[in-house]
Amino acid sequence: RCPGSANFGTTAAAGSTQRRHDYLTSRRWCLLHPPRDLVVGRRWAHATTILHDVDECDTQVAHWPYTERCVTVTTCADIYRKWRGSRHGYATAPPEGLPVPVTYVHTGMDRVERGRNSSARASDGGDSSDRRRPLVVILSGAPGNYKDFSYLIPYLDRNGCDVVSPVWPDLAFSRKSGCWWHSSQEKTNLALDFLRTIGIKEADMLVAHSSGSYPALRMINNEHGLKVKSLVLLAPAGHKPLTKMNPHWFPQLLSWLYMRPGPYQRIVELMGLAFLTVTRHPLHRNMDNVLLAMKAMLHADKPQLKKDAEAVAARKLPTLVAISDNDKLIDLSTSLELVPIIGGSSDNTWYYDQDKRLKQKGNGNGPVKTLRFEKGTHYLFTRCADIINPEILNLLNRTVGRN
Repeated sequence: RCPGSANFGTTAAAGSTQRRHDYLTSRRWCLLHPPRDLVVGRRWAHATTILHDVDECDTQVAHWPYTERCVTVTTCADIYRKWRGSRHGYATAPPEGLPVPVTYVHTGMDRVERGRNSSARASDGGDSSDRRRPLVVILSGAPGNYKDFSYLIPYLDRNGCDVVSPVWPDLAFSRKSGCWWHSSQEKTNLALDFLRTIGIKEADMLVAHSSGSYPALRMINNEHGLKVKSLVLLAPAGHKPLTKMNPHWFPQLLSWLYMRPGPYQRIVELMGLAFLTVTRHPLHRNMDNVLLAMKAMLHADKPQLKKDAEAVAARKLPTLVAISDNDKLIDLSTSLELVPIIGGSSDNTWYYDQDKRLKQKGNGNGPVKTLRFEKGTHYLFTRCADIINPEILNLLNRTVGRN
């Protein structure tokens, strides 16, 4: 609520004109100067038009037992040397690479620091198949972070798996660096360089949510990328533009302007806020998250995602895909088209109704299993964690040979 609004209209007529003037002035001020750090009960999920409900992803966990770590990774030297003279917004990109601070969690390192080695020993009573804990890498969408997976990460940890999950740079870092604009190529380079920095060249499973699917699929199909045994895509962003971002020319204009130095960034924030208000889209005053979501989708390499999905299908990589009919961001038609591209089929789809009751059972054939939910939402891995978490663990155990 804006300053002064609580008092408007609550007193007698005397002085009401002045109070009305104060109220309207405060309303105009809030519109022109929305606070960047305003905390509200809802948060944006990946697009300027999408607001996800509180119960879709409750990131305020009562107790988060994992340590947030930080490492600085120098990345993107190769692509910045190519883009400096050819791409808008990258004229000042450092040819030697950009130092990026990456925050992350690593449950295996936590265990070591607590005095419990991440590799079980025979003296601990574990059999030989449990001596090495499987490693899972989790990539969030944008905006997003590892606490979006407040159900999945502890579940995997409890079931003998180590989890690494980095956080993508935010828009404040874009303004500071003047060249990081959240393209899928930048994210792919950063993710791979980050994993190499902390000593990871292969993982047993890669999990990606929403726009995190763009770098995830590129990482595992890159010649010098991440070697994985299985893949999980949760509400994956697709190979087509989002209809929720129509008209497409407007977010493209905002993105282009935002990448210019000077007063343009503030102008874009005001234009975006006005657009969301006029079109009656769910409104969140944190325009950084809105613009970050928009850029993550605009600068994603969608044709490359399709090629990478086809490569996954050709490799017959064990894969789990989870989609939802009521996803407010990803078009259902796009999700259904992506499933066969990556090697799945309608025959191997488990379909759950709005109460999470199984209404259609898949045949269990093929390397790609699809979970489809009537009411899963974009954050289906929290709404339907009781179904998705065991499926992820089953896939992991099967591919690493654990019982």
